[in-house]
This record gives sequence, structure tokens and C-alpha cells, in this order.
Amino acid sequence: MPFLAFDTSTERLSIAVTDDQQTWSFEGEGGAQASAQLIERALDLLKQAGLTLHDLDAVVFGRGPGSFTGLRTSCAVAQGLALGAERPVLALDSLLAVAEEARYQHGHTQILAALDARMDEVYAAAYQYQQGHWQAVALGGAREPAFELCRPERLTPPALQAVGAPWMLAGTAGAAYGARFEQLAGQVQCPGHAVWPSATALLRLAPQAWAAGLAVTPEAAQPLYLRDKVAQTTQERAAEKAQKPPKTPTVARSEAQLLRMTTGWLDKVMTIEKEVYSHPWSRGNFEDSLRTGYDLMVLVGGETLIAYFVAMKGVGETHLLNITVAPAFQRQGWGRLLLDAVALLARRQGAAKLWLEVRASNERAQAVYRRFGFEPAGVRKAYYAAPVAPATPIGREDAVVMGLELTT
Repeated sequence: MPFLAFDTSTERLSIAVTDDQQTWSFEGEGGAQASAQLIERALDLLKQAGLTLHDLDAVVFGRGPGSFTGLRTSCAVAQGLALGAERPVLALDSLLAVAEEARYQHGHTQILAALDARMDEVYAAAYQYQQGHWQAVALGGAREPAFELCRPERLTPPALQAVGAPWMLAGTAGAAYGARFEQLAGQVQCPGHAVWPSATALLRLAPQAWAAGLAVTPEAAQPLYLRDKVAQTTQERAAEKAQKPPKTPTVARSEAQLLRMTTGWLDKVMTIEKEVYSHPWSRGNFEDSLRTGYDLMVLVGGETLIAYFVAMKGVGETHLLNITVAPAFQRQGWGRLLLDAVALLARRQGAAKLWLEVRASNERAQAVYRRFGFEPAGVRKAYYAAPVAPATPIGREDAVVMGLELTT
């Protein structure tokens, strides 16, 4: 089965293509470099294989967990390529790709996969390989298999005892935090070498995922985020606001300017972000977006920050990742002005479609987007952390995907 696969969940970029007989692959620098060369390198591998996007059965990408920017890049590129070629998408777990790579390279069949999550934490999950298939295994005292985000010393071993081969720690966390996994001694072996989630591992996993019916439409593909970007609790923000005198700033339309966001605006951006959202973006998310080359714009009146947005250019489309109006300027038409600016920017970049996600509970925002011309295109299950978890059975909230045609 012909597949194109790539993973940008870590600081490495991995791309591979198979025509079901032979495999072509590329490994390079990830991070900010991934978005700059992913599409070009992928198309080059397809050319080497004598394939086009239309020849593929599906586009495969590592959905995470991993780098916020990397996952956004990977998902957007997968959606763009698949939409253009009318192909489905397979969104596979990057930690499972780690387990498969450890099996392929070293013959391990019981894997505690752990990737360095930065911020002194690791992403982890356990897998067991039996009769040609991987099965997820619960960690510690958990009843069901699940992903873990924790400090290295709090990572618990798999609940299932080793059968035959020992449990092995694989990924990048062992090399980064090896001495801090003492609690795993006697239950999980911790070799010091790094095992990365590779595109060739995704290609080996793809046929099983395809047979299991896991392929989805491009619009339904989504990245997997484990880190909920909560900087303050609702009570903390309320207490902070209570200590500040109320402000009622005014800015005339003629005074407003749309400028490129720089790091000098981030203090004010973060103040608004924490005031508006129960789960705000972190400062690191904005810094990563600036480094990656996303379009970050601020709407200002002198030194007053009115609103801002973050947009990511894809293949023939633009994804609006964040659009926020300061509370003091809401319901004054600034949001509509900012949407006009986003749409104009996207058109100038050659985008035919503008996409965004909005919380299913945020009916006011959905109504604003519909009046602007956006149409609902689907639902991404459990995409957001619930505003006050657990507001849903799993403490998550669905996202409504909305799209705007820019060519009409």
C-alpha cells in the first residue's frame, strides 16, 4: 500500500514514502526548520518513488504527543496535502512510533515509550508487541491504557508484568533524564540511547491502522496535546483582577494600527490571554510561533493592545490558531475588523480556505464566525481541556471546526 508519512513531534524531522515494495526516507532538523522544508522534502521523496499524492492510499502523520508547534505543522501539512489529493489521513501516536522503532532497531517487544516533554516533564505510554500487533498497556495503578505527562521520577512502570522479554524504556527521555528514573529499577531496563519516532516506523504501523479503519477525512485529523496550557486558575485570575483598578480605555478607529507581533508585546499579550481564557496559551506557545514564522499580528492604539491573532499558512489554506480581543474592547467591532485582516492576509498568501476551531460551548463565538461567513465543517472530539474539569466524562470538550471560503 503506498503511503507518505512524516513526524515533526520532536526536534527531528522524519519523512518517508513507500510504494509497497521499497521505501524512501529523509531525516533532518525539526523545530522551526520542519515547516520550512517538510512539504518540499515530501514531494521530492514522492518524485523519487515515482508516485504522486493521488497514488497514495493515505497521508500518515505522527499526531503526538510532542512539540506544540511541531504537531500543528504536521497536522496542517497532512490536511493540506490530503485535501488537495482527496486522500484520507492516518493520525498515529508518536509514542507508538517510538515503540515500533525500538522493536525494529533492537528487537524489544515490551516498551515503555517516553519522550522528553521539556519543562522538566516526559510524555509516556506503554506498549506490548504480540502476534504481529501492538497493544497499549496501562501504567502503574491505572485501569486503562492512557498517555502520561509527568516528571521523570513520577513515571510509573507498566501495570502488566513482563512476559518473556523485559520491559525497556525507549524514546528520548532516557538520554535526557536517565538518573531520575530510579523508581523503574528492577521492573524496566533503561538503556541510555535515544530512540526517535520515525516516519519509517509510521509506515510499518500504517497497514494495521488502515485495516482497523482508523483512516479519517483530512478535516477530522487532529494533533494530540497532553499539556493543558493553564498558567493560573480562575480563582487566581479573579483575585488578581480584584486588586487592580478598573480600566475603560478607548481607542478611535483612526488611531488603530495592525502591526507584526514582537516579543516586546508578549507581556501585554499574556495579560489578556489569562484574562480571557480558562486554558490560555503559554508564553512559550507564542515564542515558538514567532520562531517558526507563523503570522502573529497585534491590533494596537498607541501603547494599548486591543487584540491579536496567530495564523499558520498551509497548502492552499490558512489556519487561524488564536484570535483574541481584550475584554475592555469586546463587543465594539474590533473582532470583525481583525477577522477582515486575517482573511485579507490569507488571500494575499494564496489561500483558498480559512480554518479555525472553537469550543463547542462557545455559542457566542460560533455565531460571530457564522455571521462573518464561516460554516461548521466537523467536530474534533475531546480537543480542548474542559473549562472547569471535569465538565465532561473525560475532562475534555469538543471543538467545532469551521471553514471560510476565500475564493468566493
